[in-house]
Amino acid sequence: MNKIKVLFLVSNPLAQDRLALDEECREITAKIRSTDHRDAIELIAAWAVRPSDLQELLLQHRPHVVHISGHGTQRASAGGIPPCTLTSRRDMILSNRDRVEHLVLTGEDGQPQPMSKESLVHLFNVLKDNVHLVLLSACHSAPIAEALAEVIPCAIGIREQITDSAAITFAAAFYQALGFGRDIQEAFDLGRSALMNLRTPEDQTLRLYSRKGAEDPTKKVLVAGPTAPSPRRALESPARCGQALLGERDSDNLLHFMWNCLDANLQDAFSLAYNKKRRQGGNRISTKDFFQALVRLRDDSVNALIESLPAEALPGAIDAEVPRENRLLLEEKPLLSDCVADSLEHFKELHPLPRRISSADMFVDIAKHGHGESVSRLRHHGIGKKQIEERVQKLGLLVLQRNSG
Repeated sequence: MNKIKVLFLVSNPLAQDRLALDEECREITAKIRSTDHRDAIELIAAWAVRPSDLQELLLQHRPHVVHISGHGTQRASAGGIPPCTLTSRRDMILSNRDRVEHLVLTGEDGQPQPMSKESLVHLFNVLKDNVHLVLLSACHSAPIAEALAEVIPCAIGIREQITDSAAITFAAAFYQALGFGRDIQEAFDLGRSALMNLRTPEDQTLRLYSRKGAEDPTKKVLVAGPTAPSPRRALESPARCGQALLGERDSDNLLHFMWNCLDANLQDAFSLAYNKKRRQGGNRISTKDFFQALVRLRDDSVNALIESLPAEALPGAIDAEVPRENRLLLEEKPLLSDCVADSLEHFKELHPLPRRISSADMFVDIAKHGHGESVSRLRHHGIGKKQIEERVQKLGLLVLQRNSG
């Protein structure tokens, strides 16, 4: 299945009111994971984005959807409000009358750096290969979205001001609708409906613009293909789901036996770790190898948790030159560290599983119950079982739990 890439770009300069952008990302992730087509959506987050970063990120990821969250600007009144005076929402007020349609990104010094409508339109006009939709979650961004819709199929902007809570509610409902296979117009309407349920007038500030043409681009379904059972549906029929997730019954290798129970990102993590070990002349995946692979992959299911830990508590990422080739794990018989093997053994006892095991499931389980050098490193930096559980709850992660222990 071809994935739809959503590039989630966040910018909240130091001088500005702190926006709940991490909460927005978490809510979007949670809603996507609840949908039929969750495996067809790849959410890529980039934080503290500078104008100079934007071009590189578009070139690197070639996204289908670009979502920019942060501040927008409006023109100040004739009374002359000082530059960058803040309001209580996702906007800034600039006293210079000529600077009226900007997104506010982060400058080299962490201070606000506006990016004009003209520069954004020019950039997307050049790098529009894959982009089908741009969502601007910033105040006063409707004129920019309207201009962008002249060079890309669709753009969403905000006509006036919007609060954090309203922006988060709309985005979560919008991506959930896309994940259930709805077209862009329907997803937009459902996002507005979510705001109406909050009885907030901000549903009237959102605008969807589309490029003029023979085919209405707002009717395009971005996410389609074979459906995967959502966690809720899987729990309603655990026996059927468990049968679908069975590994190789006759295999005497634990990873082979459990392979079909792992989601694609977790399979990639094991593949990266094993290929690193093979390059070194071994075949045993250590806990350190596994942690290094997770740091390298930046899997959405566990990325926020890893980023919340002290940098020195985890090893660095695996060398970028190490390829990921799943077939090596299936053709050969890798050994596993005691921590990794113990974690898989406990998940095997959960059969029938409600869903495939994620990177977050494995990382949390090892961090809570593991031992050895890599786990001792976590403990040395104050990350014990209690601290992991607190972070899991704070981030709202849905992770599988052992039957006991």
